[in-house]
Amino acid sequence: MSLHPLLSLNLLFLRVPEIHDGYEYKFFVSRSMKVNEVIECIVDELGLARSSSLPGGGNLEYILEEVWVLDDLHSML
Repeated sequence: MSLHPLLSLNLLFLRVPEIHDGYEYKFFVSRSMKVNEVIECIVDELGLARSSSLPGGGNLEYILEEVWVLDDLHSML
């Protein structure tokens, strides 16, 4: 892993049972990491549930959604 700012993800959580909406988390990646490895690391680091305890619930699937904010893009250039 790297602590270089260009190898980091700024994550904002929404609709995750254990985390309040709007929680921000910075995660550093390596250039060779795959998306599923990133998700697995985040689930492990934050101790997120892998299955739902609700009746009829099953395995939970976490996804990453890419969102670009124009102001952030200009500040990187």
